Amino acid sequence: MKKKLSCVLLVDDDEPTNFLNRIILEEAGCAERIEVAQSGQAALSYLQKAGEHGPGGVVYPNPSLIFLDINMPAMDGWEFLSRYKTLTMPKKQRWSS
Repeated sequence: MKKKLSCVLLVDDDEPTNFLNRIILEEAGCAERIEVAQSGQAALSYLQKAGEHGPGGVVYPNPSLIFLDINMPAMDGWEFLSRYKTLTMPKKQRWSS
């Protein structure tokens, strides 16, 4: 049995692209959970909550993989990456072998 990624985060302002990427990932069966953020700011907000429990016991898992659209309005992918680098380590995926 193949090991699945715990969480994949799709970051794209284009809803049809997120829809298709979600379907592909679900059919591939490679992720336990798929989260979607429709902007760089929404993705950063999600990552700020990663690893924490929300209302009703909802868990925000750290993404193992992030699909990132580079060409988005307001905050493009490059700016997202710059801000992502400043996040503290618990908010980023911890790699293990």
